[in-house]
Amino acid sequence: MRSGWSISPNTIGDARSLMCHPARIAHAGMTQDDHVCIGVTEGLLRIDAAPEDVEDVKEDLDRTLSVAGL
Repeated sequence: MRSGWSISPNTIGDARSLMCHPARIAHAGMTQDDHVCIGVTEGLLRIDAAPEDVEDVKEDLDRTLSVAGL
């Protein structure tokens, strides 16, 4: 089932919405202590919404979290 969110690396300003897990992607090379120092937790998600209808973004986010079991 597709969630509606991109799983490929995007950049801010991309035309696709993005949700990622910084502890495993952007900050994967850091130690757990470094994560704590900068506030990156296992429960932290980064969301960059593309310019689209806010209701579409909400629906995609709900669907994605449901697929993930959250």
